[in-house]
Amino acid sequence: MTNSLTDAVKNFLSVLSVERNLAKRTVKAYEHDLHILRRFLEKRHKTLPQLSHIKLEDLRLFLASLQVESGY
Repeated sequence: MTNSLTDAVKNFLSVLSVERNLAKRTVKAYEHDLHILRRFLEKRHKTLPQLSHIKLEDLRLFLASLQVESGY
């Protein structure tokens, strides 16, 4: 298992595309959302954290930021 968020995202997108055979637009939508998460984490931690350093609080704050900034 990788500890790199970048590698984990690449693997996840590959699974969606190859194994789950999802539509290209669906995979791109996931990729876009994960890119937004990455930017949020980089801003919050001043660098991209390893997977093991991402906490539930980070994800809750990310979801809250989406609700405030984008109305999701």
